[in-house]
Amino acid sequence: MAILWCGGEDIDFPNGIPLNANTSGSTFRSGFARCSLGAPGSTGGWSNSFSGGGVTSAWLSVQLFDSDDGLMSALLCGLVNNASGNNSGIWIASGSSSSQRLCIAMWNGTTFTQLAVGSYDLFVGNQASLTRCDLQVVNYGTSSTLNLYVNGGLYCSYTGNSAITGVTTLDSVGIVCPGGTRMAVSELIVASTDTRNYPGLVTLALNGAGTTDQWTGTYSNVNGVSFSDANPITTNTAGQDEQFTVTGLPGSNTAVAAVKISARMAAGSGGATDKVQLGYNSSGTVGFGSGASKTLTSSYQTYEQLDTVNPVSGVAFTPADIAGPLQIDLRSAV
Repeated sequence: MAILWCGGEDIDFPNGIPLNANTSGSTFRSGFARCSLGAPGSTGGWSNSFSGGGVTSAWLSVQLFDSDDGLMSALLCGLVNNASGNNSGIWIASGSSSSQRLCIAMWNGTTFTQLAVGSYDLFVGNQASLTRCDLQVVNYGTSSTLNLYVNGGLYCSYTGNSAITGVTTLDSVGIVCPGGTRMAVSELIVASTDTRNYPGLVTLALNGAGTTDQWTGTYSNVNGVSFSDANPITTNTAGQDEQFTVTGLPGSNTAVAAVKISARMAAGSGGATDKVQLGYNSSGTVGFGSGASKTLTSSYQTYEQLDTVNPVSGVAFTPADIAGPLQIDLRSAV
């Protein structure tokens, strides 16, 4: 499976401190994303662990926005270890010199170590603009190669020791981008293959009630750009479906590598149901992928499902499936 993880909204980063969702149109690509993300301070948030487990080789792709080159040694986004609890890992960062050049850095929770930096000041030349960055990590550890590509071209590279004490694999994505609006990221993709081949990540936001609407509440309760646990949709009956229509793909698309569902969910104390299946209504037929049933806890958590195959058709998703139109389906269960 090429895609290991993807995400681009605060619901995708439930660990650490809450991230700012910046809806200023200049900070992300309209049609692909609804917001960009950054942290309100110098510490940040990170995703759930990849469903397939930790890796030592991977690619991270991101759209980077910068409107302030005044920060040195600033972590932007990176491949990190969830269990570290402090975003330890390999990062795309603002450099440690006065020029604030884009760099590859290592962070162990305390110390910022610049490993490689490019030859020009990227931020000054690209103020208030978007830059596509792709970070390649090969054999994380004592003998590794790290490459940072900017707009498809190799920007800087490092070969040597990248090992961090206590971190054996990289299994999640971290975001800091201090200030939350001056630096921000969107469209984050992690893959086992070259992410430069992917045009980007599209957020298919909920935009209406679907064919079956059996839960209490409406889609507008749960489709906010910034998530809130205060106004959920609910059911206390097993076997009920709640379906939502979603926005479409931008422009001309020839392939869909994967579809991911992110949902904030919890089970009520003493309730009759404690599981939810995540799936799709595809052209009128409902299907649930492998591992679709999520057992909920009493506190809200972000649950994710990454599908490279449409469970209805049994083959890879196509743009026609999305235009079908595809509907997201939540089914209560015990």
